[in-house]
Amino acid sequence: MPMNSTLLLIIFSMSFVLSHLVLSGPLRPTLSALLGEKGFLAVFSIIAVVSLTLLIWGYTELPRLSYFWEPRLFLLWIPAILMPFASILLTGAILSKKPKTRDVEPNSFTGANDLDGYTGIYRITRHPVQWSIIIWAVSHLVSNGDRLSVVFFSSFFLLSLCGTIFGDKRKAEQDKEKWLTIAKHTSNIPFLAILGKRNKFLLSELTQIILIGILIFFAIVWFHQYLSGVPVSFLYLDF
Repeated sequence: MPMNSTLLLIIFSMSFVLSHLVLSGPLRPTLSALLGEKGFLAVFSIIAVVSLTLLIWGYTELPRLSYFWEPRLFLLWIPAILMPFASILLTGAILSKKPKTRDVEPNSFTGANDLDGYTGIYRITRHPVQWSIIIWAVSHLVSNGDRLSVVFFSSFFLLSLCGTIFGDKRKAEQDKEKWLTIAKHTSNIPFLAILGKRNKFLLSELTQIILIGILIFFAIVWFHQYLSGVPVSFLYLDF
């Protein structure tokens, strides 16, 4: 009897998520000591590529016969509204130098002095790449509705969300005093530190990032059919 397509994709999904979380978490010190840092990275990269390939193959090739909810035209509004923000976050992360915990001086943040490195997109969130993926995953999960899509996009949502939590935990373990300064004036959840007046939003730092991010968003919309096999057009939206 052939295996249910949803169950098979769940297996691929669990392999992808757990391999990342376990290898980059509790097993990393042991494996790094055993294989060396370069050896560990080689093994991790191979497992990551194989598990991701299986997940993508399962999502694109397995039959989508069951739905949790029916796709609706109005649900296309969700990625149409959220994906520009995801694109801006990713663009900001690519164009900005990633701040280092070791460069932060404890209690260095004042009203006139920004936290070392945590400017621009990092005022919005400490984890712009992960939140870009989270927004992408959630918006596509909701707009599709079939079981395979829910499993596929939930994989990236879960992995990226855990990545923000474990990433913060790692920084806290590396240097607690510096981490407390970072955590006090920045946020994991986008805009939380700004809304709580623990940081400030400066449009002047983001103008170029926003413009490039929007251009990338429209480029992705244009080439979406070639990237995923599914055409996307705002003409489909019911204005």
